[in-house]
Amino acid sequence: MYRREGATAAIRKFAASIGVHHDRKQSSIELTQENIRVAENNRESFFKYDVGAASHYTLDIGAMKTVPTQIVIAGRRDGRKYFPYLCAASLADHLGIAITEFPGTHAGFLEYPKEFAEKLMEVLGD
Repeated sequence: MYRREGATAAIRKFAASIGVHHDRKQSSIELTQENIRVAENNRESFFKYDVGAASHYTLDIGAMKTVPTQIVIAGRRDGRKYFPYLCAASLADHLGIAITEFPGTHAGFLEYPKEFAEKLMEVLGD
């Protein structure tokens, strides 16, 4: 789809497939021409570089189990049926830890910025 219809069409389909609902945004991010330009460049880069790289990467679960710091695996409470949450839940299961739920879907920080910030402060500490 990216090659046929461009990055904007592809990102809309991708976002819907992972549970991002732009109509639920409460963010106060201003849509300036500069913000729009940056977003367009980010979409292009995402499909050109990130998608392919992510599909070839394998996590080292053994190494993750030995790190001396706490690992927090986050999932979005409104996104439990979507791929990102399922991946997070699987990783948490492999690590033997609980998944920490944040508000919203994949873009919960835009959908519920205040609740997201409060949960983040709770998880990371003041």
